[in-house]
Amino acid sequence: MSSVQLQLPVLVQNIKVDERWQYYIRPLFFQSPIATDRRYEAALQQFRKELRAYFRDFKLRRDNMEQLSWFRFSPKMQSFKPQLKFLLEKEQLFQGRFHILYFQLQEQGIVCLPSFQSYCFLVDVERQKPSDILDQTKAVIEELLLMELEEGSSLDELQQFCLQRSEFVQELQMRISLEQGDFSFEATAGNDMMAFFQAPTSFDGADELERLGRNLNNFYPSELQRAFEREELIKELSPLVYGPNNQPLVLIGEAGVGRHSLIEEMVYRYMKKGEEELPEEEEIIWRLDPIRVISGMSIVGMWQKRMEAIVEELRSPKGYRNKQLSHKLVIDNPLALVRIGKTAQNSMTLADLLKPYLEQQAFQLILIASSEEWKLLQEKDRRFTELFQLKRIPAAKEEEAARMLLGLRKELELQEACSISVPALQQMLNIHHNYFKKRALPGSVAKMMRQLARKLQGQSIDVEEVQEEFKEYTGLASPILDDNYQLEAEELRKNISARLIGQEQAVERLSQLIHLLKAKLQNPNRPLASFLFIGPTGVGKTEAAKVICDYLTGDPKQLIRFDMNEYNDYNASSRLLGSYNQPEGQLGAKLRYNPFGILLFDEIEKAHPLVHDLLLQVLDDGRLSDALGRPIDFSNTIIIMTSNIGAEDLDRRLGFGNSPDEQAAIYRRAVENFFRPELINRIEEIVIFNSLELPHILQIAQLQIKQLLSRDGFVRRTSILNISAAALEWVANRGYSKRMGGRALKRQIERDLTAFTAEELLKTTGEQPVIFDIQLKEDKLQARIEELRFIQRLEQSGLPNMQQQKGPYAYKDLLRKVEQMQGLLRESQEEESHFYSSQPAQEQWHFFQLKEQLEQSKERLQHLLLEFKSLSQEVTPLRLKNSGTRSLLYQKAAASQEQLKQEAVFEDAALAELRYVYQNAPDQFDRSQSLYLQQLLKVTYLSMACRLALQEETDAICLHFESAIEGQGQKEIDYLQTNYARLLEYLDLNYRMEPQKIWVEGYALYDLFKKEEGYHLFYRPQQTALPIRLRLQFQEEPLSNSPLEIIRLYDIWMGEEQARSTLTDLRTAYTNQAQISPEELAVLLYIALDPSDKQLYI
Repeated sequence: MSSVQLQLPVLVQNIKVDERWQYYIRPLFFQSPIATDRRYEAALQQFRKELRAYFRDFKLRRDNMEQLSWFRFSPKMQSFKPQLKFLLEKEQLFQGRFHILYFQLQEQGIVCLPSFQSYCFLVDVERQKPSDILDQTKAVIEELLLMELEEGSSLDELQQFCLQRSEFVQELQMRISLEQGDFSFEATAGNDMMAFFQAPTSFDGADELERLGRNLNNFYPSELQRAFEREELIKELSPLVYGPNNQPLVLIGEAGVGRHSLIEEMVYRYMKKGEEELPEEEEIIWRLDPIRVISGMSIVGMWQKRMEAIVEELRSPKGYRNKQLSHKLVIDNPLALVRIGKTAQNSMTLADLLKPYLEQQAFQLILIASSEEWKLLQEKDRRFTELFQLKRIPAAKEEEAARMLLGLRKELELQEACSISVPALQQMLNIHHNYFKKRALPGSVAKMMRQLARKLQGQSIDVEEVQEEFKEYTGLASPILDDNYQLEAEELRKNISARLIGQEQAVERLSQLIHLLKAKLQNPNRPLASFLFIGPTGVGKTEAAKVICDYLTGDPKQLIRFDMNEYNDYNASSRLLGSYNQPEGQLGAKLRYNPFGILLFDEIEKAHPLVHDLLLQVLDDGRLSDALGRPIDFSNTIIIMTSNIGAEDLDRRLGFGNSPDEQAAIYRRAVENFFRPELINRIEEIVIFNSLELPHILQIAQLQIKQLLSRDGFVRRTSILNISAAALEWVANRGYSKRMGGRALKRQIERDLTAFTAEELLKTTGEQPVIFDIQLKEDKLQARIEELRFIQRLEQSGLPNMQQQKGPYAYKDLLRKVEQMQGLLRESQEEESHFYSSQPAQEQWHFFQLKEQLEQSKERLQHLLLEFKSLSQEVTPLRLKNSGTRSLLYQKAAASQEQLKQEAVFEDAALAELRYVYQNAPDQFDRSQSLYLQQLLKVTYLSMACRLALQEETDAICLHFESAIEGQGQKEIDYLQTNYARLLEYLDLNYRMEPQKIWVEGYALYDLFKKEEGYHLFYRPQQTALPIRLRLQFQEEPLSNSPLEIIRLYDIWMGEEQARSTLTDLRTAYTNQAQISPEELAVLLYIALDPSDKQLYI
């Protein structure tokens, strides 16, 4: 191969790509290769890469010598950017600034026009003055523009040839390696048809290095990691790396101390110095993974030939005239040198192959290793390690690390156009202190900072962004990480005990653990916690591990579980930690990618004693080293072991009235007799799980029914299962076993309920969602199926034309109606003097209350007429929007109006899109429209009430709320009752709250609320939807059992206060934020009123 120095003029333009300005770089005299980036340095670095890739397959031959000459052609140029005007065809004026380059070649003037694909022309020899050159250039540009117009371009499209922003030409100097091709007078190798099937007999070292390694010099300047505040170390290392000798060197330190950054910083400084001095031949530092050397080498001896070719290129680079100059090799996987290469037929390793060259110092090998890796390397090949000079890299202290990180912050802000606040940097250091204390600074913080800067390019990075990134990395739930979230001890204990039935001690210990983690008071040198859960089978030991996993991560599937039945042989510890030949152990692999995990060692007593020994170090130091010396950190894990040991001893004593203390003593004695004392002493807490009684089994049955409802068969078929308490108790009694615990119940539920439900569901047809109700009658399960129907959407909007109801004049009409109603009530009193004596006191009270409401409405309307402008600015706009019709929840029907897609009601994607569309849609009602609607609604109700008051009719109604799934839905019922109570207070109506009921008295109540009867459907992710029945009881009449329709859809599982939580009224297609105001709910009631009720009293 030959080394060629390029002096290439490149064109740098600033162009707009996807509405962002970027640097665009290409060779001046060629259209490729090209590179673009928003930063100039990054674009230039990318262009260097593209240029090297362009010449990678370039073989120097006679027919491409001219092309190479053009790449080396760099004349001295003059640049002009004049403003030119042209009168093109049809007298069209076109003007703009153009970039013009002028240079001479053998006394012949040449003009280059970069914007016209670097079009060049010769200048008239007799006209070489600047003004003459400009005239000739203008004539050529005009001709080129006319050609573009003839080909169909418009005047606007011609602007691309003008200067858009900055544009300049820069000379780029770089050295490339070219392979010598065949010239015409050289012989061509024969084309042996069997060559395809043969292994290569030789390797080209330069090619192999390019293919397998990374040339760190090529990453200068923008892609090299900088080492800040490390001047002393760099002064010590630079003579060792770039000195006259090729002494093998090893940098020893923990991951994160900056070993790679130090090497890349030295490369950066070497290249920067080279820019100033421009050395003809440079020393290159290559980074190579030894595993790639043997990749694809299937024939004996192939990898040795490949590595020898690489070494030969390192010690004597091809094309270099200085034979004393050599390249350097960096390897950060040192154990691979003594592992790979060995086979049954060959005992040679890469280390064996390299030893002779390293002894001669033919080239420099730099290793990067941790203390554990270096120790293992010394054990495997002492002679090889003695060839190296050791340099230990210490971890930075917090003050030093802070200064380093400030330097990195400045560089990242420049590279990624982001802004990293000082509190954000402090938050990263706090995270390191609380969770990564065993990791070295500054690496643990620098890694997070780089990830955030790349992820949030062009944005501001503050404490919130750091917390969100850490949350994604750890998988921990917000309540644990968010310092502003307060954990209530009683609420926490209640939530855990709701899932962990009958185990008070376990509930207490898990609650204490969560509070400990929240307060960040855990020991940083040990696992977060270690438990031994002991008790009979089926009492909730494994479930307790799932509960704590669910609470900490939000997903019980994140539990890392090892069944110790599979680790009872001699090789069990090797499978967990890995072996020298199979280094990736199962335990290390899990924790390497999930360092914040909950580890469950199920039935630990069945594990091999070597596994118990392995746990000694884990429970004591919170860390292990795998077969390759890589550390495995357990300091952010919770270790839970379960065991049934002692359960048989307790069974033999059943019937003798063992107290809880006596049972605990039996279990503890069994543990002490079985496990070694040093293991027991390292376990923080031994938690005894008690046997389950029948009341506990009933509670567990309810939990297992919830899990049954979340199965895909129910969710996908939109079948809602309800089981009566009597039916559930019947199943629980059949499945109760004190010895087998909850597992026997689970089997009975599968036999009695799941199989029965499957048989009945097969009888249903159609795509309508159904409520599948199971009752117990005559000691047998019986099923009742109710189809769920959706309310039909109204064809008309149900609201007045809001464009016609603007300004104070709209309130004059409302005021006239109110005054008319007041007059009618006065006339009624005067005509019927017996009114007071003939009516009961309660009805008299309603009558006078109505008169008071009319008077208040009149005063409000009069005030609005006087202060319309100021009052309209004070009102909060209604948040109702019918934007949901543009989401997946609706589809375009044959008519112009969209129709509800019933199956989409139960789809996550449709509801997520509905949330997105609602949040991003513009407001539908402005302040003045919202103010008018509020007054219209109140006057409309007063009109309805006045009509009934004149007929001397009062209503007494009751709103009944009932969940379609027994034992669930209390939270949803409370939410509905609260909303209706607020509405009644807004309308100034008298009501009385009872559990699942609201009693209301007054006028026209039945007409006002009759359209609210129906199912209120609450969406729940990964579960079937929850229907809440709302029935209306009028006077003393019994409740109706008539079929109900789904009238409203609620998506509030995230919490009603969340901005993304919504409710959708299916009758009107209006969507609103879930925390609906009384005014907004009143609008939905108004739209649903019969047209006769909307007619104001005349």
